[in-house]
Amino acid sequence: MDGLPKLAMTLRDGMPRMTEEMIARVTAHLETGCSHCRHNVGVMTRRAVPTGWFAVVQCDRCGRAVTNALPKAQHFEFQSYPIFDEDKREKGEEIIAAIRAEARVHKDFAARTARKETMRQYGQVEDYGEFLRSSPEWRALRHKVLARARFVCEACLSAPAEQVHHETYDLGSIPPAFLLRAVCRACHERLHAVKFGKRDAWCPQSLLSSSTFDDV
Repeated sequence: MDGLPKLAMTLRDGMPRMTEEMIARVTAHLETGCSHCRHNVGVMTRRAVPTGWFAVVQCDRCGRAVTNALPKAQHFEFQSYPIFDEDKREKGEEIIAAIRAEARVHKDFAARTARKETMRQYGQVEDYGEFLRSSPEWRALRHKVLARARFVCEACLSAPAEQVHHETYDLGSIPPAFLLRAVCRACHERLHAVKFGKRDAWCPQSLLSSSTFDDV
């Protein structure tokens, strides 16, 4: 058994009697499995195509063909195979769409969970943008940082400074003033923009959103 390949898909009724060449071809397809829904059970069927009848492994879940058209002459039990289920194939599109939608839900949930954990780690409130807009302590410190820079952007040294950039969140939402920089809106956006495949390392990526820096 140790010498057998690990299959991503098995046949519901077991491997039928075929030539050795055909067994090798079918096994190669089963090693990959269904590329559409990742289901692990298939059915050996017979399917009519314009050039005649062929054997085809059909995914038992989404109905897609897992193999190409296989010559029936190499299948000793071809006439006993069930007919390829075209209705299942047509309904498979709906199944695949549902699977992808479910995957997006799980991905979104994981992203929200990670964001909350990052906020907890860095001492943030959940609605970070609202905190920056409403906290009197932040407002006072923000004004002092802007005044310290004489209301000139510390990044480009030319545009008026309108916002304050956190160099780190290690010390929470209101860190020591030396970890804050007065910046213009354009430079602030660039500091948090994806550039050359890397995001600025000063801020946790999961805390960034298009609304976080509006009017801050």
